[in-house]
Amino acid sequence: MSVIRYLSSICELKELIGVQYGPDKFFAFVSNKVAKIYPSLIPANSFKIAQDENDKHIHTAIRMWQYLLHQGAERRSSILAIGGGAVTDLSGFVASTYMRGIASIYVPTTLLAMVDASVGGKTAINLGGIKNPIGTFHEPTEVWICPELLHSLPRRDLLSGYAEIIKQSVLAGGDMFVHLMNTDPLSQEMDWLTFIRENIAFKQSVISEDVEERKGYRVQLNLGHTIGHAIEAMSMQPERPFGQPVLHGEAVAAGLICELYLSALQSNGSTALVREVMALCRNLYRPIPILCKHLPELIKIMYHDKKNISKKINFVSVQNPGSFTLMEIESEENIKESLDFYRETFG
Repeated sequence: MSVIRYLSSICELKELIGVQYGPDKFFAFVSNKVAKIYPSLIPANSFKIAQDENDKHIHTAIRMWQYLLHQGAERRSSILAIGGGAVTDLSGFVASTYMRGIASIYVPTTLLAMVDASVGGKTAINLGGIKNPIGTFHEPTEVWICPELLHSLPRRDLLSGYAEIIKQSVLAGGDMFVHLMNTDPLSQEMDWLTFIRENIAFKQSVISEDVEERKGYRVQLNLGHTIGHAIEAMSMQPERPFGQPVLHGEAVAAGLICELYLSALQSNGSTALVREVMALCRNLYRPIPILCKHLPELIKIMYHDKKNISKKINFVSVQNPGSFTLMEIESEENIKESLDFYRETFG
């Protein structure tokens, strides 16, 4: 399990990077956006990566392997990954495969990366318009969390990360769900450190029971992702069916609503929970303009989901906060009904 360090300021983070970084041992992969906003954080000779899903593919990984090789990275070298989830996913994949695996330290700079992408040891690249079908399990040795970095995030990016907090709070139930429902993430008094600690602790507790997702327990963290990943992937197609790419968290929020609806439809899940999460998300996210004509393509993408068994689309079903089960979607008509519910109710 990764060591999590919580840092009180960007100055503390800068000092830690300066102490740890040595060109003969650490090799930095850095988001272009972060390099522009915080140039003083960035080590010399860093490899720059675009902080989006379009750069998370094998061609970028090849360039990163070549960079490590030409810079003289060895088996005992380490990678320092500074950026959002796409950067940590990609950097972790490269670290796990270079010389059969070298160490890595993550410095997540977005809320999404802090509470989700940087914790749990999953690495990935995209392939053929499908999100994350290629990847490994490779825990970073440490994750350095600095909530002050969130001050520079655009509201849309901040709320994208918050969708994973909503998802995990639904899964956790109890005090964590109550905390969620009584919090305004856009408040000036928002205590991000408490929320981040709470969510990382929950995710690590899940992972510790099922590190490589072989027992079926860790799969709960995919709540909202069967439909959400399909929406996200389709939004990045060249014709831009939804007008612009949909951020990961925005897609997960929509997928969460649809999958809670499916839970109510197929397994007597709580309709009150559907209404509560719908009301919460309507206050935070813009509706995604999903039309009837988009449904066949979305369903086609869902057939590539990693949770599927025997070519049947599966999703994480939640009956009430704190309970889950992996369930087969009974028919494509049920998927269409859930998306119709989202379209007709959310907008």
